[in-house]
This record gives sequence, C-alpha cells and structure tokens, in this order.
Amino acid sequence: MSIRPVHGNEPHAGPCLSSTSFQHLSDLGLGLANHGLAHVQQSPLIPRGPHFGTEEDHVQLLQAAMKIITKFAEFPPFQRLSRPTLWHGDLHLGNIFVSREDPTMIVGITDWQFVSTYKFGLVKPELPSNFEEMDEDKKVYAESERGQALLSKCYEVALAKAHPEAYSALTKVDPAVRDLFSLTENTWKDGVVPLRDSLIQISDNWYQTGISEPCPYQITSDDASKHNIELSRYKDWQTLKGYTQELLQSDDDGWVNPQLDSDKSETETIPQEEAKALWFYIDRT
Repeated sequence: MSIRPVHGNEPHAGPCLSSTSFQHLSDLGLGLANHGLAHVQQSPLIPRGPHFGTEEDHVQLLQAAMKIITKFAEFPPFQRLSRPTLWHGDLHLGNIFVSREDPTMIVGITDWQFVSTYKFGLVKPELPSNFEEMDEDKKVYAESERGQALLSKCYEVALAKAHPEAYSALTKVDPAVRDLFSLTENTWKDGVVPLRDSLIQISDNWYQTGISEPCPYQITSDDASKHNIELSRYKDWQTLKGYTQELLQSDDDGWVNPQLDSDKSETETIPQEEAKALWFYIDRT
C-alpha cells in the first residue's frame, strides 16, 4: 500500500495504481512529499526541538525534495530496487496483536507509518567502551540500546535469507536516498534539519549516482557550515529525547506507563519557556 500524489484538491489516498517501477517510485515519493506539504500549509506548525524551521523553510525543502525524487524515479538503477516492499520500523508490544487462544501467534500489526535505518553488514552491536564507568541509569539505557540492535541484526540476517530482493533494496541504496523518501512526510513533526541533511548528502554525492544532470538542490558553504552546527544540536536533542523516553518508559507520542513511580524521578527546575522549547511531544490540548 502506498499513497497517490495529490492533484488539486484530491485527497491523499492509496494504493498506488502505477504498473511500472518508474511511475510507482515517482507516485510514492511525490505522494509522501505532497502529504507533508499539505500538512505544513494547512495545519499550525508546533516546533519540536531546536532549529525546527519556518513554514517557508519546510515548503522550500519539500519542493526541492520533490524535484530530486522525480530525477531518481527516472534513473534505471533506482527503478530496479524500487519494487513495493513493506518495512515496519516501530515494532513494539503496543503495535503487535496476538491471539487470545495462543499468545505466541501474531494476528495483526498496526502503525505502519514509521521507518528506520541502522548499520547493515557485519557489525556486531557492542556496549560503549566506557560502560563500566557509567552510572546505573546510563548502563540500563546502553544495555537496552544494544538489545534492540541485536534484535535488528537478527532480523537483518533472516531478511537476507528469506527475501534477498528486499534486503538489497535496504542495503544497496544510499541511506540518504532512503531518508529522502521517509522524511518528506514528517517535517511538520521532525523539523527541517533531518530532511535538509539528507538533501545535502545527496547533493554532495550527486554525480557518483551516475546522473549527468545537475542536482536540483544546491547550498552555499556558509549555509552548510551553519547546518552542521544545527545538526549537531539536533542530534544532542534526539539523544536526550531517547534517554528521557527510556527513563519514562514512554513512546514518541508521550504515552507513559501509569505504573511508573513518578515520585522516584528527580529533575532540575528550569524556566517554563525553556522547558517548552525542549519538550519532545506535541501538546494536543
């Protein structure tokens, strides 16, 4: 299942009806970007994290992404790896339904809107080199991260054995290109930094793809330096977000286990406006 691109006031819908890999890749990519563009233009942007970007920033990046997606869709090497594939990047117990009669049998999986990437290949997940010097909370977080990475590695091996075409699509396409398709729909939630980083990486390596025409997205050296600073701060914020979610046992929407003993949590008092600027979740009230 995938999204059709929007034409005029036509709603975003699916499945994609294209019969060729070229048109399917184009329709899917432009559909995701159009969906993100419509969200940015029709809904209020609520900043989450540093350097979230203005509406104009979002629109400009999404339009640039759409031009690049069109170029990729026309390029035969990308078409060979663009067959429709289901890839779920948010598998946790809340998204997996099991049978009442047999809890070992999975009967349904929900929340297919998220994707993620990790290091493929012969990379063994390890604990940090300074693990023994960490405090107990950081050790728990590091062990959890390694556990998740080990599960992903097991899935990777099984995927390579059972479905080599899907494995090739995930390993032979540059991560920045995969990110281009996965990030365009969610700049309203993730901000402009991740998508801009993907576009910069694609622009820097454009001619290595084999495409002879100039890259539709260009950036000055000064803007690139500014982006690197913003990217570093954004990554620090993401690390803090992940650490907070681990401690609170929460998900990306801010759900917290009601059995969590909040009396044991100790936090430093900071000004309300500063706290709002760092808050990870969307206020839906």
